[in-house]
Amino acid sequence: MWLPGAWGSATLIHGTYTTLVFINHPVSIILALLMVIIGVVLSILLMKNLTPKNQPNPIDAKPRLKDIAQQGNPHAIARLINRSLKPKGITAKVALEKGCLQVMLTSNQVPSLNLAKVIHQGLIRLEVKSIERVKVYGKQVNDDIPDWHQEFELVIPISPKKNPPGRLSHLIRKLYTPFNPVKLSALITLTAISLVSLSYVTPKIIDKVATIQSPQMTQSQLSLTSEESPQYEPEIAAAKQAVQANPQNYQAWYNLGQILSELEYYPEALAAYDQALKLNPNDVKSWSGLSLTLRRVERFEEALVAAKKALKINRNFAEGWKDKCGALLTLNRNHEALVACEKAVQLNPDFPQAWSNRGLVLVELKRYHAALKSYNRAVKLKPDYSNAWFNRALVLEKMQQFEEAKASCDKAIQYEPNSGAAWYTRGVLLGKLQQYEEALESYNQALKIDPYDSWAWNNRGLVLESLQRHDEALKSYQKAIQIANIPVAWYNRGRLLERKGQYQEALAAYNTAIQLYPNYKAAITNRDNLLRRLER
Repeated sequence: MWLPGAWGSATLIHGTYTTLVFINHPVSIILALLMVIIGVVLSILLMKNLTPKNQPNPIDAKPRLKDIAQQGNPHAIARLINRSLKPKGITAKVALEKGCLQVMLTSNQVPSLNLAKVIHQGLIRLEVKSIERVKVYGKQVNDDIPDWHQEFELVIPISPKKNPPGRLSHLIRKLYTPFNPVKLSALITLTAISLVSLSYVTPKIIDKVATIQSPQMTQSQLSLTSEESPQYEPEIAAAKQAVQANPQNYQAWYNLGQILSELEYYPEALAAYDQALKLNPNDVKSWSGLSLTLRRVERFEEALVAAKKALKINRNFAEGWKDKCGALLTLNRNHEALVACEKAVQLNPDFPQAWSNRGLVLVELKRYHAALKSYNRAVKLKPDYSNAWFNRALVLEKMQQFEEAKASCDKAIQYEPNSGAAWYTRGVLLGKLQQYEEALESYNQALKIDPYDSWAWNNRGLVLESLQRHDEALKSYQKAIQIANIPVAWYNRGRLLERKGQYQEALAAYNTAIQLYPNYKAAITNRDNLLRRLER
């Protein structure tokens, strides 16, 4: 019975359609459009019932790393953090105890305090509900004492409640039940509404469109579609003009990608490289640029794939081996990375970036003398290579060659005066050389570049203390404490207060340092010695 009823409804609709055509009034167009919309929407909703439900999803068969981390698994959380930080030379160790997640960040240089905020926001986005508190520590390699510490409560925002369903959604839910003959009748009726109405509306729309002149696509539409600032850098503007002049020129897209990547417009750069490779899939330079940019946005596995694509096209492409080395290094596959770097410098012995990458890998393998030779080769080939000079200084510091390290740091600053890391490292080296006035100047320069570098404020206090400028040193330690509640600054403040005879304040400072880091042996020893002295 339901089938004849459906076709009867369709016949009635066809009569309505004939009447609309006869009327040929603007209102008829609106009515027909309305019929189309209602028919299509309800038909789609009903058709969904034809799809079998509760089918297993093969993608979900194996739990994703993110899913495991959301359950509060510290090993999974550590892996997620290390994916982002290890390429920057920072290693995270994670432990979970009684609802408190403890994260220790370790690097050759003191990790930035800003990483605590990054980890905090990441855990909130991850929605790990089993963790109540988080403690993040930062320290240098081989140090027993963290240089800073941050603690915060992990509060997961509650998703807003959805509004109760209205009458229309209630009706749709009633319709959206297992398939039956009544629904099939309704489906045929609604489909008839859509098709008949569409057959009336389409000619009308075509007639209207035919009267409008089709706009020509402008060359500006070929440019990238992301939001950009009103004033582009001159380099970007010139590269875009080249693309607009000949949008089929893959070299122009490659050049645009290079410039965008260097200026840190990474999504736009990736889009430009993709366009270049669509036009010429065998362009090894575009694969190389794509690999480097993917590494910069921490998509390391994809960066490795892009490097391998370039090498599949040309095994003698030195830039591709350099890219492969960099990608493998970020993935902590250091021995494989060294093989790739050796291949790059073998193919092109005058490749400074490859020699610098080789130095980075050798540092990870703790082969410092060999790393120094690599950096020497890099700066010989490219004397203004600031990054290579800076990394050379770090290696020389590890080798206890402070004078040479300071000279290398000076070179890095010469070619990149706004490098806060270079000014900071220069201050460390000058402090070890007991050149305190120059060290103070270096820390002041570093703080001009980054006023929130708590470790620079702490080290500045040490230098001022060595210069017997105790009141200024106390202020510098206090500044470090205000920026980041680091235990070492409390310890140094306690030492200096004890030295000045302010014993109760010194005890309070030691106790705070120990509270922040319970295994702080130096602070415990100084506090206990001071207590024994006061008991006499």
